[in-house]
Amino acid sequence: MIKDSQEYQITKNWVTKFEEASLKVKESSERQLKDPEGWQLMQDSYNVQKQNLLNEIREYEALLAHDLSQPVEFELEDMKYFSDLLIKARIALKITQKELAFLSNHTEEQIIRFEEKNYHNASYVSFLKVQSALGFKNKNGKFTAQLNDFYQKELNSLRSQEHLDIYVHKAS
Repeated sequence: MIKDSQEYQITKNWVTKFEEASLKVKESSERQLKDPEGWQLMQDSYNVQKQNLLNEIREYEALLAHDLSQPVEFELEDMKYFSDLLIKARIALKITQKELAFLSNHTEEQIIRFEEKNYHNASYVSFLKVQSALGFKNKNGKFTAQLNDFYQKELNSLRSQEHLDIYVHKAS
């Protein structure tokens, strides 16, 4: 799962590398003749890896393109991946890790560490605070996330303050 713009760029670079490697294998007619099964396995391996990365890119781009006027909707087949939904919701709701830290009463470093470890290192209370800040609800086995009015006001206030701080800092 791609969690931020840096990982997005790295993933796109890996797609390019897999495409280049696949072309090199395709052009190796000698290897194809000597070991057709091995040659095909290499081709298939590169193609599968590339497709997996492309799927991750599509998912990340869809999260970025989410319309904030609508709740983010998720289906989850296995609860062990619920923590991924927290990260996906943050991305789709266009909230930075710093902003989520503010909304959930954590430090930015804590949120970064939580996301690096897919929240496996978060306490139950921390997990619930993040879930609440993101407005998670479960309805008929489907999960939605949307900031409620309180958190939206808090976020707007934080963003206004940061904008003001940047403006004041640039002016001085």
